Amino acid sequence: MVNYWTGSVGAGILSAFIVIMISLLLTLVVLRRLDHVWMLVRWPPTTIRSGERSSRSS
Repeated sequence: MVNYWTGSVGAGILSAFIVIMISLLLTLVVLRRLDHVWMLVRWPPTTIRSGERSSRSS
């Protein structure tokens, strides 16, 4: 579209590159927030280290 509007192939390639970079950065921001929410949801209330026994087991 930019190529059609400006008549310049370079402007079309540059605008496509800029749009791709912006969409990549926005995707990374959204995925980072989703990962943070997922860690909060899946965080165990108590952590038991491997090798330690629970107080309920004999």
